[in-house]
Amino acid sequence: MWLILELSIRYDFRVLKQTFRRISDFPIHPPIKEGDPFDVKMQDNLNFTMKMVDGVMHVYESKAMAEQGKPIELPYPDRLSYLSELNLMLALISDGPLYVTSTSLTV
Repeated sequence: MWLILELSIRYDFRVLKQTFRRISDFPIHPPIKEGDPFDVKMQDNLNFTMKMVDGVMHVYESKAMAEQGKPIELPYPDRLSYLSELNLMLALISDGPLYVTSTSLTV
């Protein structure tokens, strides 16, 4: 089964490589650069506090709320769920469908 999946991925990549030969062939292009991208207006400090709880960051409205252990009501995942989803994202980025080598495209 893994061999069939691997052959299918290789075939799809060959078809994709033949279809898109230049960067200009891709339908998505970066926006035109206008001005300094780092010249942004920063928001005022809201004085939130963050604290690590069982391997996951929790957000508190103030230091006093952090000391009382009352975080803002947000959907905090447990550590195992967070690490499982992080590993999936890293796998997709490193060698999954989101992986593109610089040698596979020609300018």
